[in-house]
Parts: sequence; structure tokens; C-alpha cells
Amino acid sequence: MFTGLNHSLFNKDKVMHTILVVDDEPSNISIVSNILGDHYKILACTSGEKAFEVLNKSSVNLILLDILMPEMDGFEVCAKIKEHDRFKHIPVIFISALSSLEDRLKGFNVGANDFLSKPINPDEVFSKIQIEIENSIKSYRQKLEIKNLEENVNSSNSTIHELELICDFLIELLSLKNVDNIINLLVQLLKNLNFSNIVSITLPNDEYQFFSNGEEITSMATSILDKAREKNMNLLFNDKLVVHKNIFTVLITNMPKDDTTHCERIENNLNRILNATNIALANI
Repeated sequence: MFTGLNHSLFNKDKVMHTILVVDDEPSNISIVSNILGDHYKILACTSGEKAFEVLNKSSVNLILLDILMPEMDGFEVCAKIKEHDRFKHIPVIFISALSSLEDRLKGFNVGANDFLSKPINPDEVFSKIQIEIENSIKSYRQKLEIKNLEENVNSSNSTIHELELICDFLIELLSLKNVDNIINLLVQLLKNLNFSNIVSITLPNDEYQFFSNGEEITSMATSILDKAREKNMNLLFNDKLVVHKNIFTVLITNMPKDDTTHCERIENNLNRILNATNIALANI
């Protein structure tokens, strides 16, 4: 009977974490499996080469690694694991009869997370496994939070950049009194906003003038613009947005379809831009 620890508390989320045991002695694998088998899913292999085969096929939460193995010893195996982008996050605990300071420093140097001496003390192995898996989960969550924060910052920076471009456009628009200059300013803004687009302008004689940025003016594109103009409507469909305001009809073909908030912001901004442009033309 193990003492000192309540092993039912080790898996608080009722998730069966997976431990890979790497040892060239099957008897050692059996000992570890008997100790841990009721609390963790155990995978096992007898060499470093086979360990990588297991890692490539299975999701592993922690590795218990023997040091003294033929062909590739535990230090070399650990170093290779920590150099691998897919596996370097997995905690590695050495289990070995080697226990000198030099051996521990060598293990630390190749990226091992902890060291267990043989013969194995069950309470110690449970405690160290729990600590390393919990630390690994915390680290993973922290990295996710950092990634989400970076994405939010990038999104905020993108929003600020868009607003700066639109503000500059509106300020310059106030000073223009020439139709061609106003239209050119609008077309340049859409380009600066990285829109792949076609702009259709209704001329006084009911003819149309087209401007394109990164998009071929096909019969299909012009028919979409015609329909939006005829129905006086806006429409977002997948990565396409068509907006009609007075004499302007704009088709954008590279909308961020997986980002609803961004799509809404683009449509709202485009409506404001076209309204302001129409007002500027009316005041000439």
C-alpha cells in the first residue's frame, strides 16, 4: 500500500494521461506499469528509436526514460526529443541507477525535467509525474493565452491602421474639388486597405466606369455590380462583399470570411467611405 499520497487525486479532470516508458529491460517496464497502470495509460518500448515511432503515432503527456540503453542512451534520446518541434514540450523524467551530480547535470543539460533513482519509490514517482504534467498543462495554457493576446494585439493594430488610413482619406477629401481627384483618392484608399476590388461608377449619361485593384473585370463581376446597383443593396457572401451607395458600387473579393467581426467592420467602414465620397462630389 502506498503511503503519504492520495493517488485518487492525481487525475482531477478524470482524464487518463498517457505516459511513455522507455527502458531496454522489460522487467523495469513491468515494475513501472504495475505502479502506474491504474492511474495512467502506459505505452512502452525498449529503445530510443522505437520511442520516436511511438511518439509519431500517439499523443504522450510524459516520458519516463532510462539512461543506460544500447545504441542510443537516454541522454541522446532526450536531446533529440527536445530538438523536435512536435515533441519538445513533453516532460521527460529520467529513471536510472545513475545518481551522481555529474549525471544529473548532464540530464539537465539535455532538457530533462526531473530525475528518479532506481529502485523506484512509488510515492516519489507519482508526485513527480503529477508535478510535471500539471506544469506542462499550465505552460500549454499560458502559451495559448499569449498567442490569443498576440492575435488580439495584431487585430487591434490592424484596426488602428485601418482607421488611420480612413481618417487621412477623409481629411484629404475635404480639400479636393475635382471629380477625378476624388475618385482617384477613393481607389487609392481601397488599395491601401488591401482590398481586391472592382469599383463601378455611374456616370451622368448612365454609362459606367470601372476601376480594378487586383481583380479581373469579368462578365460575372460586372453582372454582380449591375444587380447590386439595380436593387440598391449590399450583400456579403463567403469572401465577397458588394456595397452600393449612390453612384458607387464596390465589389470586394477577399473578405476575411472566417472573421465575422472583421467583415462587419469592413462593411461599416466602406459604407462610411462611400457616403463621404458621395457628399464630397455633391459639394463640388
